Amino acid sequence: MDKTWEIPTLTQLDEPSITLVRPGYKEKYAHTKIASPIYKELEEFEGRPNTSYMLVVSVSPNEYWGDNKNNDAFCEYDLMKKHPTFVTEGTFFKNHVNQDPLKNYGYNAKSFYDDVMKRVLVLVGVDHDKAPDIVDDLESGKKISVSMGCRVKYDVCSICGNMAPTRKEYC
Repeated sequence: MDKTWEIPTLTQLDEPSITLVRPGYKEKYAHTKIASPIYKELEEFEGRPNTSYMLVVSVSPNEYWGDNKNNDAFCEYDLMKKHPTFVTEGTFFKNHVNQDPLKNYGYNAKSFYDDVMKRVLVLVGVDHDKAPDIVDDLESGKKISVSMGCRVKYDVCSICGNMAPTRKEYC
C-alpha cells in the first residue's frame, strides 16, 4: 500500500491569518506567537487615533507553501524584495472595490518579511468611522477574510511559460 504525506498550505494551518494588534500595548504580545524582529517593531509602533490594527498573513513564497487559493505563486526572492510595496502602493479596500483610492477603509501601515515562517505580514490599519463592521468583528474575535491584491506586469503559466499581461492572453 502506498502512503502519501500531504504538506498543508498556509491557509490550512490552524494559525489565524489575522491577529488583532494594539499599538503600544507590550502586555498584548507576551502570549502572542510573533517572530521577534516583528514583535519589536510592533511594540514600538504607535498607530493612528480612531484606528484598529490587524496583522495579516498576506502572501507566502511558493517554494515553501505552494500557490495560494487563487493558484497564484510568488517566489521568495521577489517577496523579500517587493513586500514594502504593500505600504508604498497599497491600501485597504472592501470587496475588491479598489479603483478609487478615496474608497479605502484604512491603510497598510507596515510590511514585514518573516524569514522564520517564510511569509509576508502586513500591519493594516482599519478606520473606525469607515469600517465599523470590520472593527467590531476584529474586537469580538470573529474570523475576517482578506484578499491580497497586487499588480504584476504579466502572469507566467507554470506549465508552458506563457507570459500574459491580460487574461485574454492566457494559454
